[in-house]
Amino acid sequence: MKMKQSFRDFYEKEAKHARRYDSASFWELRYHRKRKGFIVAILESLLRIGTFLDVGCGTGEYLLEVSKFCDDPIGLDVSSTYLKRIKRMNKDLSLIQADAQALPLKDKCVEYVLCSETIEHLQNPEIAIQEISRVAQRGFLISTPNYGILRVAMTKISQSFVLKLDESVGHVNILPLFRLREKILKSKCKIKLEKTLHVLPPIIAEKLYLPQKLSSLLDICELILDKFLPKLGNISLMECEFLRNST
Repeated sequence: MKMKQSFRDFYEKEAKHARRYDSASFWELRYHRKRKGFIVAILESLLRIGTFLDVGCGTGEYLLEVSKFCDDPIGLDVSSTYLKRIKRMNKDLSLIQADAQALPLKDKCVEYVLCSETIEHLQNPEIAIQEISRVAQRGFLISTPNYGILRVAMTKISQSFVLKLDESVGHVNILPLFRLREKILKSKCKIKLEKTLHVLPPIIAEKLYLPQKLSSLLDICELILDKFLPKLGNISLMECEFLRNST
């Protein structure tokens, strides 16, 4: 899919209005908070991080969470507008404007790297993964939409709807979990955690006019799907670590 405007311009425009974690939409807020909660739990399990890099940091919510147990959190994003929004929240955070496919950092200079919901926006996600593994010392965590059971079903129902939705949010590469694994393993790292999450996308809940009171029931259904279809959810998560003798 070709974007109708430049990559950077697209996200400069998006950054002016994006409201993922303080959205007025209940279902959008639920979607992003559920994913964020799982990712933060993984990061907190690391106990202490010296230097942390969030590639594609957006509005900076992960930076604020990690700053509680990290000595040097750094945010990187292609959009200067996103970075300005972060500065308004916390002027002391270190920020870099750059493309995830060309990180302006030295090899193994960051202890841990997070890349959440970013590689699906890139023409060359494999290059971004190589860059992340190049700068990471201890390991990294990637989350990205999965080409799972829900996307397969929606594509069969209306491929044009799915393509239009992807274009509206800048998705150009949605990888099935096994493809993501293949690309990550080229980095010569060990996959510590590999799973998917089933979380109802807000667009579906809003199109169906689902009442908020169904959220608790959906929580139960999603937990069941996570247990019995752990590789077919709509969000992929890969936590990776480097072996001591890796170069």
